[in-house]
Amino acid sequence: MGKIPIGIVDDEELIVNLLRNYFRDSDKYLVSVTALSGQSFTKKLKSTSIDCRPEIVITDLRMKDMDGIQTTCEIRKIAPSTKIVTMRPLHINYFMCKGLYS
Repeated sequence: MGKIPIGIVDDEELIVNLLRNYFRDSDKYLVSVTALSGQSFTKKLKSTSIDCRPEIVITDLRMKDMDGIQTTCEIRKIAPSTKIVTMRPLHINYFMCKGLYS
């Protein structure tokens, strides 16, 4: 059985690289498409052959050009059976402030 292709889209390059590196040694998953924006990801997805398209996409909810909800809607138009996992940013400032005032 082959590896399950996944896609990663986040406007933070550090997050994309962390996730790509995390899945690099996986026996189960293969990162097939990555992008730093929703628009870029959907363009890449359209040009990726159907058999290489990700079965699972991990996307950030908050991105500059196209948020995760819009990106999900576009992915659904291109590849309706794709599973979507959304990530929500946690703002470290909240935890820093909470810690300072506790």
